[in-house]
Amino acid sequence: MKKTIKVSCGVLALSMGLFLPSSVLAVEAPEVDKAEKVVSESQVQNEVKQQDAVQENQSKQLEKDVPEVKPEQGTDKQAEKAPQEAAKPKESVKADDKKAVAEKDAKVTTPLAVAKANVSVEINSSVTPAYFAEGKSGVALSFKTNPVLSTIGKKSVVIEATDGTTTEEITVSYTVVDTKAPVLSLFENNPEFSLDEEWFADELVDVSDNSGDYEVFFADGSTTLNTSKVGTFSAVIVARDAAGNESRVTLTYTVIDDEDMFDYAAPRIDPVKSTATDVYGTTKPNAHVQLGNENGGVIGEAIADANGNFHIHLTTPLKSGSVVLIWSFILETGEISDIGIYTYGHTSLLENTGIKPLQTVKKPVKPAKPAAPVVKTVAKKADPAALPKTGDAETGGLAAAGTLLAVLAGMYLRKRN
Repeated sequence: MKKTIKVSCGVLALSMGLFLPSSVLAVEAPEVDKAEKVVSESQVQNEVKQQDAVQENQSKQLEKDVPEVKPEQGTDKQAEKAPQEAAKPKESVKADDKKAVAEKDAKVTTPLAVAKANVSVEINSSVTPAYFAEGKSGVALSFKTNPVLSTIGKKSVVIEATDGTTTEEITVSYTVVDTKAPVLSLFENNPEFSLDEEWFADELVDVSDNSGDYEVFFADGSTTLNTSKVGTFSAVIVARDAAGNESRVTLTYTVIDDEDMFDYAAPRIDPVKSTATDVYGTTKPNAHVQLGNENGGVIGEAIADANGNFHIHLTTPLKSGSVVLIWSFILETGEISDIGIYTYGHTSLLENTGIKPLQTVKKPVKPAKPAAPVVKTVAKKADPAALPKTGDAETGGLAAAGTLLAVLAGMYLRKRN
């Protein structure tokens, strides 16, 4: 604004400076032609107009150079509105709404529990919810659905987390694995077997495995143990579970020819006369007859008469399905019989009144493990008067008879038909 005023004053002074000399000259000059005077006045007016035009152009240029300051829009309105807003009271927030917002924020930012990553569980193991998720202090975890740990593979489980007022559910992914090999051990070291006895791999070892899903076999692919030749041999037995974990054990064994170990046939039981408490039969004359349970323990004995007939009375009656063994020996000569195997009752028990004759078993029951090696022992002679009579309930026996019993029981436990 100041610059505009100064320019205007300068132009006005210039105009007056030009005008005043012209007037003086006009007064002091001699009379001139009126036409020249008119021309002079016209030139002065033109010069004034030119000066005015220059002034106007300079004023416009100055206005362009000076930036125009525009007032902010709404400033006045905001100034008027501000006191009104300051005077207007804010609406109050209800306490319940604040609590709800706080609880919502807590749930979003701080969960009660979080799922663990890369969870791996051994098959058939025992685990707690804390194995799958980690809870905050004071938070209790429980399974909504029990985890499946009986098979290997990828699975998921739902964990419930509660602090007493709020309960959340967390889904956790996990993998069931089997990294443990079966535990394998021999039933017996260096056992003896008869020629051509049939033994499967799982009958020679004890196996335990966390999965319960395993197979036992001979490493060389044989179905049964090789007992085709007399001598000492070895075989590798393998136990492998479904996950491929395996254990191996080497069995060293001896094959013997025991065809000449028995001197005569096993005693024969009379199935018609025999009952649950009284066993009748025949064997070699004057032989000492013993009846044993399937574990080789003596449950009754007697001496056969001159015709080979015997009667054994049992103080404990046989039960249906009981397996019994019978054998005999002659102390004077050291002869021993083969072993007879019988079962009491069988499936026809319902057709009788509870007393059923003993029936011959064609094939013996496979024992849980191999028996001790068989050693042929010749008993010393004993006084026949010391032996119990036929039908005598006394089952004390002799020391020599006890020795033979151990031998015969061992032979039975390994016997195969």
